[in-house]
Amino acid sequence: MRTVSKTGNKKVRTGTISAITGAIICQGGKAKDLTAIVRNDELLKQLATTIIELSKKIIQVIVDCTMSLGDMIDAGKYDWVNSNINANNFPISRKGKKVVSIELWHPNRYFNNGDEVIAELKKTKPGYRFTQIEELLALGAVRPDLQRQFPIAALGSIWHPAGDRDFAFLDRHDAERNLFLDYLERDFSDRWRFAVVREHACR
Repeated sequence: MRTVSKTGNKKVRTGTISAITGAIICQGGKAKDLTAIVRNDELLKQLATTIIELSKKIIQVIVDCTMSLGDMIDAGKYDWVNSNINANNFPISRKGKKVVSIELWHPNRYFNNGDEVIAELKKTKPGYRFTQIEELLALGAVRPDLQRQFPIAALGSIWHPAGDRDFAFLDRHDAERNLFLDYLERDFSDRWRFAVVREHACR
């Protein structure tokens, strides 16, 4: 049985503390750095604020690949779907069900094309990958409100029609929620969010 520590009426698993300590060490710090923060009320408040803000950007979804792509799209209840987003153009290779933590990465800058976006992810968020179509659809189904705020792209699944590179994304048109398709060669404003998943832990 895993032991826990209590904070008020909440229970915090020791595994969580271990994970935070491991992340500190991964970034070149030491375990005693966490102890120093915990003993400083002001630093502890800053840490809590940061954790709360970061948690808003991370959304857990269940990716159910026992469903067909069509069923995944239907689950999102979109008002309009590009007809080229289908099982032939976006085949799903994974099987079964899996819990995935999706982060909405917001570079907050302009990009001339998708290659610049891909390079930026590799540079600023090593160990992360872009979501695939099934992960984007799972996100759209559980958080339908998000795409009314900003466009959300999945650059992990690319369709290659006649040499082009097309990706799916969630966005709105007036009050409608739509599932769009666009070229990777397009430009990206600072409005865009890119759905990403942490793939590799620091070693």
